[in-house]
Amino acid sequence: MTTSYQEAKKGNFEDAEKLLKEAEESLQTAHESHRELLKMDASGEVTQVSILLCHAQDHLMGSALALDLIREMIVLYQK
Repeated sequence: MTTSYQEAKKGNFEDAEKLLKEAEESLQTAHESHRELLKMDASGEVTQVSILLCHAQDHLMGSALALDLIREMIVLYQK
């Protein structure tokens, strides 16, 4: 699977942008699920937090950070 960063390195900025948009959509879906879990926790529906949930949170935040950094790196390739 080709990433937006790889496409940008090759100078394929349109493809890179398309892949970034797909990543943003996936991240938005993940954020919506996360928001629902937070609401459930705030209302007392979550009685125990598992290590798996903590691990998922870590991956979500890492993905969000990676997306931001890759977008900035692509801008540098465009210059």
